[in-house]
Amino acid sequence: AETLAGDVQKILLSQNSHATLKKKAALCMLRLLRKYPEAFGEDGISNVPGHRDKLIDLLDDSSLGVVSAVMSLILGLAANWRKYWGSVVNRCCELNPIFWTLDP
Repeated sequence: AETLAGDVQKILLSQNSHATLKKKAALCMLRLLRKYPEAFGEDGISNVPGHRDKLIDLLDDSSLGVVSAVMSLILGLAANWRKYWGSVVNRCCELNPIFWTLDP
């Protein structure tokens, strides 16, 4: 898990990764996080300064699959590291109200 965690984070946060890869990387990271939380450092993303902001920025991605996978990941991070991620949960809850107002 410690070896794989860094590579999964690189794929997830890379600007060159395709949306499908980002979605799968977020879900893979969530699965690793649930099984091996100690592999992800003190804040859940290996204490790299810019990674937290890059992950939060993925909530504005154009792919609904990426957004929903990243929201699941952030909720998983908040469950283990509330101190670092608790404030981001509100952003997940307020995200894209247009989806709730669409006519069936």
